[in-house]
Amino acid sequence: CIYSSSNSRMDTIQASILLNKFKTIDSIIAKRKINALYYLKHLKDIVDLPCEKNYQNDIYYTFTIKAKKRNSLAKYLFLHGIETKIQHPLLMSQQPYYKKNVKGNFPNAKKIIKKVLCLPIHEKLKKNDLAYVVKYIKKFYDK
Repeated sequence: CIYSSSNSRMDTIQASILLNKFKTIDSIIAKRKINALYYLKHLKDIVDLPCEKNYQNDIYYTFTIKAKKRNSLAKYLFLHGIETKIQHPLLMSQQPYYKKNVKGNFPNAKKIIKKVLCLPIHEKLKKNDLAYVVKYIKKFYDK
């Protein structure tokens, strides 16, 4: 039998970069949380937003929304200079390697992957950058 696996070991250069990153990680996470709060406040009635429970502590590596007309929204934002990402366009069960082992249909997951879109959230964004993203999301849905 052949089983899938990965080699997740770091080399020395990657370890060195990571050790250096640890010096600023708390401020990076804090800034991402501030950016997430901005989106949560200004997009709450426009798109489906991530939900953080009291016992969770999201660091917002991504800010993934669920949006109607996701592909059109992504194209519209791109035309206005806003980069978005569709990080997982396929379910694991839809990947060629795993198709032969699929046990289930996953209708809800198949619906969700057609709606998910990652907005810019990185720590270098300024408040006016976030306002620009929100402005164009609102404009898109006002049409």
